[in-house]
Amino acid sequence: MTEQPWRENSATVAGRHVVAALDARDFDALAALFADDYVEVIQRNADTPIPRDEMLRGIQMLVEDAGGALAIDPIATVGDRFQLHHTRITVPTGDGDPHVIDYASVVEMASEHQLLRTEAFELDRLDDAFARLVELGRAASVDSPLALDREALARVEALRDEDTEG
Repeated sequence: MTEQPWRENSATVAGRHVVAALDARDFDALAALFADDYVEVIQRNADTPIPRDEMLRGIQMLVEDAGGALAIDPIATVGDRFQLHHTRITVPTGDGDPHVIDYASVVEMASEHQLLRTEAFELDRLDDAFARLVELGRAASVDSPLALDREALARVEALRDEDTEG
């Protein structure tokens, strides 16, 4: 797959809407962004899909009970339905330094306004996340090249390298 300059798509817009709904604590608006058959898959050993309702309960608890926050930094898009982004979850702790979780997410849209699937990869598997993004685009017969935000990619690669050195 060839590369082109960065461009937004429906998945990047949906990512911004997810963060805005969480920031506003609008869990009805959040739920509306996810298709009824949405699943999230954490790409580790088990790869067990997490159903929509379970994911929504977990993210609501993260925000309401733990005071957590979610940030999304788009890295690459393919066509109008697929995106790779850096996800950062920050959860306050009692000792001042928050607990931070960073990972790469490959997102597929069900429609222009609803997410269908998210696959989460540890940052040391960023190459696998890129491969999955390309694979999904090809499987959907997307004819447009990969659009890459090189600055966002550099930020994530620096985080990954920092994690592997530390």
